[in-house]
Amino acid sequence: MKFLIIPILLLSFALTGVRAEDSGLSLNTIRVVAKGGFKELIKEEVLSRLNRMDGSCELSSGDPADAAKKKTVMLTLAPERELKGTGAFPLLWKGVVIAVSRKNPYQNLTKQEAEKILKNDFPVWPETDIPVKNIYYLPHIFESGKEPAKNGKTRISSVRFADIAEKLLEHDPRAIVLLPLTGAIAPPPTLKTVSINGISPDFDSITGGKYPLQEKYSLKVHEGAPKEISELAELLRSPAYQQKILNFGSIPIHTTNGDAQK
Repeated sequence: MKFLIIPILLLSFALTGVRAEDSGLSLNTIRVVAKGGFKELIKEEVLSRLNRMDGSCELSSGDPADAAKKKTVMLTLAPERELKGTGAFPLLWKGVVIAVSRKNPYQNLTKQEAEKILKNDFPVWPETDIPVKNIYYLPHIFESGKEPAKNGKTRISSVRFADIAEKLLEHDPRAIVLLPLTGAIAPPPTLKTVSINGISPDFDSITGGKYPLQEKYSLKVHEGAPKEISELAELLRSPAYQQKILNFGSIPIHTTNGDAQK
């Protein structure tokens, strides 16, 4: 009889283990996805608010390797064009402002020329043989690990602050600096922003969604999300959070003034 008890107990433990594992999967399915480099923007809020949940919560940048993980996404911050169905709310505009020295004669570039700059494939100024020797960019222009190749046709370097770029361009008037969208609000005095397809990156064109080098990002709360996720989404959409979005270099979308519908 003793010999029968042992296999029964082992089988019982095995079944219990499967149920515990299944239960663990149900607890550990929470994943928050923040594309476009915005993982750094919301990381503090995710950690502080969701660590109180019963299950664990993973913050992902939305890379294909992360998407392959069998965890249910409950909150997504991504370009609006990628979000399907209901539950998505406009949150912010992300984009790039191209600036040059005021000594540089260029006032306007085509969108195709601008896209070449972003790919580090803009070796000379249009209709000239004058080389573009340097492109500088500020934080959050490119998502981490997705910057243009350093061995492109022009030297491309990151700088932390706009005033550093301003000093660099003072002695390098044919160079380019890539600013986040907030750079259009108050560019450094010795720099000028360049129009794209004739559209200047000013506040009206950005909030109206007309500037060619910008994209609308929305926040989507997925079906079945726990209250902690909904509370996090409300925080990210609150007026109090808009200053943090501005500090990150993006322009918050005020859903109360009609920007979200444009």
